[in-house]
Amino acid sequence: MTLRVAEIHRVLKKTGSFYLHCDPTASHYLKDEGDTVLDAYCGCGTTIAVAQELNRQWIGIDITYQSIALVLRRLEAQFGKEAVSTITLDGIPRDMASAQALANKKDDRVRKEFEKWAVMTYTGNRAVINEKKGADAGIDGVAYFRTNNTDNAKIILQVKSGGVGRGDIATLHGDMQREAAAMAVLITLQPPTAPMNAEAKAAPGSITMTSWAETMTQFLS
Repeated sequence: MTLRVAEIHRVLKKTGSFYLHCDPTASHYLKDEGDTVLDAYCGCGTTIAVAQELNRQWIGIDITYQSIALVLRRLEAQFGKEAVSTITLDGIPRDMASAQALANKKDDRVRKEFEKWAVMTYTGNRAVINEKKGADAGIDGVAYFRTNNTDNAKIILQVKSGGVGRGDIATLHGDMQREAAAMAVLITLQPPTAPMNAEAKAAPGSITMTSWAETMTQFLS
């Protein structure tokens, strides 16, 4: 927190001021409706949710799409889908070209933001990102669905930006067994091949494959 405060102080005009608070009411900081609140590290979205509730304009910034997805889910739960539909989102893919550019970044940390964006957007911000992905894990996210009034089942999600083949489906099937998942979703750049479709149909459980061309139409519409 000290580093964040120092950076805010560095970029702030000499005549400016900022408030540091953890007060979920925050109304005494915001004098008038229509005031604009800037949270440059919006994290889990507490400040954003308060500003929305108090009818203030707001700008939220974060470096990872996982945080943005958390804020969107929080706002939807608290204020409904209509409130979320009015939000302007910048810095995320808007078309196939920008999605591919993000996926092909040389910086591995930035490239993984594409995986997070794809998983969270595909699941309507309901999945949990796998932060412990290793060389033998191969799972980018996990989600759950209701099977009856009391039980849930697991879905694992995997994003592939490079070439794919039948072996990827076989590997994903093994991941399903290891994770005791009922379903798996593979999001790929290339359309699935006939051998991939055959492998998916032969595998126990349910494996869904979707190419970016199909998925982007849904994502970006």
